[in-house]
Amino acid sequence: MRVLALALAIVGFAAPAAYGAASVSNLQALSGFSPFKPGGCGVPGSPTFDSEAEPSFAVNPKDPRNAIAVWQQDRFVVDGGALSNIVAVTQDGGVTWKRVLVPGISRCTGGPDERTSDPWVSIGPDGTAYLATLTFTDDPVLAAGGLAGPTNQVVSRSTDGGLTWSAPVTVIANGHYNDREAITADPFKPGVAYEAFVDRLGAFGETGVNEFSKTTDGGATFSPPQSNYTAAPLNLPDPTLITVQPDGTLVNVFMLANATAVAPGPDIPFKVMAMRSTDGGATWSAPVTIDQVPPVQPEDDSTNTQVRAFPIVSAATAPDGTLYIVYNDIQSMDRTRIKVSVSHDNGLTFSAPSVVRSLATQAFIPSVAVDGHGVVGVLWDDFRRDKEGDKQLTTDVWFASSSNGGRTFSEQHVAGPFDATAASSTSSTSVQGRFIGDYQGFAAFPRGFGAVFAQSKAGVTKGPSDVYFARIRPGTGSSGRPPTRAALRLSVRPRVVRASEKQRRFTFTVTNGGKRVRGALVRFVGARGRTNASGVVRLYAELSGAGRYTARASKTGLRSARVTVRVLRARER
Repeated sequence: MRVLALALAIVGFAAPAAYGAASVSNLQALSGFSPFKPGGCGVPGSPTFDSEAEPSFAVNPKDPRNAIAVWQQDRFVVDGGALSNIVAVTQDGGVTWKRVLVPGISRCTGGPDERTSDPWVSIGPDGTAYLATLTFTDDPVLAAGGLAGPTNQVVSRSTDGGLTWSAPVTVIANGHYNDREAITADPFKPGVAYEAFVDRLGAFGETGVNEFSKTTDGGATFSPPQSNYTAAPLNLPDPTLITVQPDGTLVNVFMLANATAVAPGPDIPFKVMAMRSTDGGATWSAPVTIDQVPPVQPEDDSTNTQVRAFPIVSAATAPDGTLYIVYNDIQSMDRTRIKVSVSHDNGLTFSAPSVVRSLATQAFIPSVAVDGHGVVGVLWDDFRRDKEGDKQLTTDVWFASSSNGGRTFSEQHVAGPFDATAASSTSSTSVQGRFIGDYQGFAAFPRGFGAVFAQSKAGVTKGPSDVYFARIRPGTGSSGRPPTRAALRLSVRPRVVRASEKQRRFTFTVTNGGKRVRGALVRFVGARGRTNASGVVRLYAELSGAGRYTARASKTGLRSARVTVRVLRARER
């Protein structure tokens, strides 16, 4: 595959001097002409050539200059799926990109199945990249009735930053409709990754079972999928996502959708839910409900257009272990709230939802990520600049960021406008509409974010849509440097212990500007805990011998602090 000529001008969205604004750069199309010839590799059906949609995106923690995007190429009008999923790779932080075909995932790349869908990419701490793909061969009889056909789940892996990929490994191929997978590389354990997906049962796939599988050998094999949540009839967890907390806890966040979204009758709200595992996925807690949202699909009466994007949930964990859950709540054509809920105890409890943005329009496909400095970023699309009667559905991509743990957010335009009515149409199992994706790609660099999203005309290279990349950097002060964050202060009792007392309990106190800080994370010699309402946490530690031992305190939006405990030698005083 050729290196794309992507020397587009850097976008002129100048960042205001005041802190809070973000700067957008390197906005460029990653896709363009389809690499597949008319006739679609001998695959029957009606693909929309030169259409690209539904990207996923990951940054390599081993080398953040390397990042991988993946999307659906040439989506089918009937029964969904695409001719293949295509990868793009950058090795310079998003300045230039190279497109790569992934072998064996579809007939167009030498595989047995006709179509692919639902690409999802994640990269582990050793640089191993995992690409999850849904594959299937279309059944025209089932498709004609809008019925669900069997699909498979496979994973490809790359050890060179996405430039080459292994043959796909099958996670499951049991003749069921296995849908909407997401794979998560464990950020602390090289060679370990987790995949969640929904086994959709019933003629239309209207009832779902949440499934979990893992690899411990770098993607060479996956464990037999195990059910960890069975929804009530006419309900299904979609999407379903795994996050990994610093203490090893797995949190499975999902949107519990239901059939009222596409069936006649009164609407029943979708539920934002989460459950957790403290033993690597062997057992799971009962799910808790975080919030409920209406089952609303974005639409426009003036153009008689539906956008295929029902409410979704996104999740990300900050460096200090704070877990952020973001989702969209479309109340009507004239009101949406992008909402966030936060957990400070590894998914055991969640805060009451707060509002990232309240918009006088419809907003959809939100994503959340947290960068290495603890800045929370949220990406979404909305119709705020659409004008009724202009025969198009004007859509833009927006970003908001928070440097204080999600308490307040500032907003920045990223891309657009584009006309959503120009996107290709698609339909599968009675869900239909103009398609730019059921989700989009968003991930954090050590500082700032990368966004990969689809846009339709205007601005496409060829065909009805293209996938774009943008680098988004949090705002700076007038000096051009990030503002100095207020600092924590950490104290400990006792500060000095004798070697004979090396096993004991220590009391840590965290303050900021003289005030006690609740929820700060304190780490000390393998022990960790969060401060209570009095800013205090007590940790038991075993110190191995005489010397100095450092404790650290951190909290999103504040500079970390440290304190030293000294263990005296036997003869010291």
